Amino acid sequence: RDAGPKCPVDNDLLLENQLFPDNFAKREILSLTVKCPSQDCATKMELRNLEHHLAVCEFASVECALCQQSFQRSQLPRHMEEQCPRRLVSCDNCLMEMPYEEKAGHEQTCPLAYVTCEYCQTDLARKQMADHYDMDCYKAPIPCTYSHFGCKEKVNFMYL
Repeated sequence: RDAGPKCPVDNDLLLENQLFPDNFAKREILSLTVKCPSQDCATKMELRNLEHHLAVCEFASVECALCQQSFQRSQLPRHMEEQCPRRLVSCDNCLMEMPYEEKAGHEQTCPLAYVTCEYCQTDLARKQMADHYDMDCYKAPIPCTYSHFGCKEKVNFMYL
């Protein structure tokens, strides 16, 4: 190893121009029977067919392109459609596409999501709620009569 490649028969040092491919040995090695290295796969084949088998083996480990988690090839489609936190989903209200992991946060701020008025229990789109409080809701607190003098209090109309 230290001095370089040596002949296995007489231990003489071999030069690169003295080496040649041994196609017979290569064919013999490629014809050896091997078992698929994927867990749960019991398929046996010649070594020359292993690479092709691994490209289609349902038990081979593959990586999700979105979240980089590893799965057996047979489990990947279900993961991509139902479980991947980075799969694209649409908001039910505004139809905006986003990763699944961001949907819950978006639903808390979506301007088209329906929310209930805390005073009169009317359901309106979130973007309409400010106008509803100011103009339509008969139970919403109104600014104090002295708000133009700086009073920031709001009072319930029913108590005036």
